[in-house]
Amino acid sequence: MDGFPYYLVDDWQIGSIQYDNQFYDNIDLLLDIAHDHLIVESAGTNQKIELISEKIQSFIINNQLFVRLQSPDVGFYCQVYSGELKIYAKYYKTVQEKIQDKSITTEFLSKRKLYIVKNKIAHTVISKGSALKVLRENKGEINKFLKKENISFKQDKEYALLKMAEYYDQLNAGK
Repeated sequence: MDGFPYYLVDDWQIGSIQYDNQFYDNIDLLLDIAHDHLIVESAGTNQKIELISEKIQSFIINNQLFVRLQSPDVGFYCQVYSGELKIYAKYYKTVQEKIQDKSITTEFLSKRKLYIVKNKIAHTVISKGSALKVLRENKGEINKFLKKENISFKQDKEYALLKMAEYYDQLNAGK
C-alpha cells in the first residue's frame, strides 16, 4: 500500500481537542482523512482510540483549527477563515487500486474541497470565477485587489480565498 490515510504525516501529531465539552491539550492525535475519524493515543499503552465524532466540537492539529460541521456534509473541516464570511477546507483521501505486474497496488490520493459560507449557506469553490460569483456584489473590487496584491488563485487557491474573504469582509464592514 502506498501512502497513508492520515492528514499530512503518517505519525502522531501533538494537538488539542474540545471533546464532550471538555478541553484537552498536548494530546497525540491522528486525523484519518480517508475515513473522517479523529484518533487519540491511549496514555502509556500506544493504543489507537477512535473518538466518537459527534462528541468532538473542534480540535487543533498542525496549528490548524478543525471543526465538525453538519453542512455541506457532516464531517471535519479546516477553518481557514472566520469572519462575516467563513472559509473551510475539507481534506480527504481516496483509495485507488491499480493492477501492475499482475498484482494489485493500493494508493491513497490526497484531495481537498474548498467552501465559502455566506449567509449560512455553503458554496463549493472550484475556481476563481465560482468564488467571485458568491461574492458578486464586490466582484470588481476583489479582482482589482487580487491583481494589486499579485495573488494568484491558480497557484494557491486556499490562500487566495482567505485573502478574498478578508477583503470582502473589510469592504462590507458595518453594512
